[in-house]
Amino acid sequence: MTDTAEMIAPTPERIAHAMGLMEAPEINQRVQRRAYQAQSIVARMHTDGKISDECLRAFQRFDTDWSVGHAVPSAIAGYGERIASASSDGGEHAEVRKIVAKQRSDQALASIGSPHGQRALMMAVAPRQADATSTLRPYTLEEIGRACSTCRDRAQAMAAGMVTLRDALYQLHLHYDEG
Repeated sequence: MTDTAEMIAPTPERIAHAMGLMEAPEINQRVQRRAYQAQSIVARMHTDGKISDECLRAFQRFDTDWSVGHAVPSAIAGYGERIASASSDGGEHAEVRKIVAKQRSDQALASIGSPHGQRALMMAVAPRQADATSTLRPYTLEEIGRACSTCRDRAQAMAAGMVTLRDALYQLHLHYDEG
């Protein structure tokens, strides 16, 4: 690792707190990752071969719609988005895009058949605050499994979280790629 990468590397506590969702720098014939990179739980499932490319694309589409649809109101934040949209999109307002994105994310969430699948998908998209002084962090498969099943054992909860989230992602893929 280079000196610069070591200087900007996360602390050992942060790496341990990421619970396997942080990728270390790696340079080889396939990968050119020069710094630590945080990965979402769904991207990690894709890297591990647990979900297909189509499910990952469906999640990314849902994540984008959810992020835009649940953004902070533009009166407080997003000033740059309003300025950029007025000049480049011919006057299309950020609020209209926000409403449309929220409708799309709500329709996609409604397409998930089970309430446990909906909850698992929402937990994969929305981070949670660990405590009052810390920053937001993503839910783990174990936390998703505990919330969406009756499993209390760590391994069983992780397996339940994996299955529930994988099924929800497949249903999300069917919603976006129907036809």
